[in-house]
Amino acid sequence: MLKIQDYHVAYGQSHIIENLNIEVKENEIVALIGRNGMGKTTLMKSLIGMIPAQSGQVLFRGSDVFAEKSYQRVRRGMGFVPQGRMVFATMTVEDNIKTGLSAKEKGKIPAALYAIFPVLEEMKTRLAGNLSGGQQQQLVIARALAGNPRLLLLDEPTEGIQPSIIKEMAQTLRKIRDQRGLTIVVSEQVLSFVLDVADRVLVMEKGAVVHQEERQTIDEKTIAGYLSV
Repeated sequence: MLKIQDYHVAYGQSHIIENLNIEVKENEIVALIGRNGMGKTTLMKSLIGMIPAQSGQVLFRGSDVFAEKSYQRVRRGMGFVPQGRMVFATMTVEDNIKTGLSAKEKGKIPAALYAIFPVLEEMKTRLAGNLSGGQQQQLVIARALAGNPRLLLLDEPTEGIQPSIIKEMAQTLRKIRDQRGLTIVVSEQVLSFVLDVADRVLVMEKGAVVHQEERQTIDEKTIAGYLSV
């Protein structure tokens, strides 16, 4: 589904990601975990085309999208949920979701989206800025799903979310993956969430993958060690 080869991203002279190589299988949930400043958000923004990369390949479903703009990657089937949620605060819940619809949907929100997130249907006329943090996170995931992506990129989805909601979010993402046949890449710092949601965990340090484990063999103490300051 996604193959990143010899990938290099920099801000001016500051090299954030160097010679990164990652492969994600179809229908897999991969978690990128690491401390702040390790390149997770830069990678996610670069994969969706918000930040240009200097060199390498990004193969998505067999096509190299390295030189493509964000909207072209979305058309190919990429969806993105940014860190910090980024809802359109003065627009209604319903209108927020509609911004993620493709042109062929003609502004009609699929019932399946509201089935996944029933609270959004209850609040569809409410301004997005008045929702709780957890509700806003559901909203931006629904907005990304409205475009019917094949690959969903989520950047730090648990930021500012109550612990009781975090576990529910992990269950929801796995349910979405199973129902829609999605592939999911999520960057995160909360280890409990990662252990609940991921099929495979990649630990990032200074823009490189320094450790990885499959879900069945995850050593929680080893991964926790990489997260300690």
